[in-house]
Amino acid sequence: MLNKSVSGSIKFHNLSDDTCRLLATWIIAHLDMRGVFYGDAAMVKSVVFPRRADVSADRVEVYLQEMEHGLMWRFEAKGDVWQHWPGFLGEQIGIRPDRESTPFPPPPDLQPTETPPVSGNLPEDFRQSSGNDPPQSKVKEVNTEGADAPVIPSTFEQWRDGYRNAEKPNSYAGLMLKTLYPGYYKGTVKPNYGMLGGLLKKYDAEYVLSLIFQNSARPPSGDPIKFVAGIVAKNPERAATRPKQKFVTVGGES
Repeated sequence: MLNKSVSGSIKFHNLSDDTCRLLATWIIAHLDMRGVFYGDAAMVKSVVFPRRADVSADRVEVYLQEMEHGLMWRFEAKGDVWQHWPGFLGEQIGIRPDRESTPFPPPPDLQPTETPPVSGNLPEDFRQSSGNDPPQSKVKEVNTEGADAPVIPSTFEQWRDGYRNAEKPNSYAGLMLKTLYPGYYKGTVKPNYGMLGGLLKKYDAEYVLSLIFQNSARPPSGDPIKFVAGIVAKNPERAATRPKQKFVTVGGES
């Protein structure tokens, strides 16, 4: 199902052209019960746009890269590239994932025998009452004193923009981590600032932040930063950094 709110979607509106918007909406029809589909541009083009001779695989790759900014993310498995639309299952009324088979692998945060979450982090333009906006209880538990922004963001775009504009971006990333994972980072457990700072320095910072946000919908067991680091290690090309940024001490620790 595709919610009618897509007509007013800012994320779809901001895609570069109507062909990209058409590709994005048609991809949704091909997702399996986990929200997974081919991520390789040539495969996407052949399955979703088989009659569009005017659209090349290279152009499809450009469109897929656009969609990775808030609509989906890609991962590698079985020697191939796949795309995952988080929260897809939560929007499918009456779907029976236990009765559906799929040739596609599960995304890194789901094991093959697990049932996908009932709701997730499908971008807000798709969802109605489901999603992964941090509950208000999470916001209240965060001490924002000295933070770079007075308002706690609820969407990835807000976190990303806050990170881009922050005077101390890594400290801002630390705030994001504590906000989205209050159930883990409480008591005597402190956020793994050192590992977080290392990931932000070595890899594409916004990709790392997107993984932190995406996995907060269904937090992994154990340290979430180690979990994200594992995903990054399996996708070195996807996580390849843009021009390196200066390392800033996070939360008073390096």
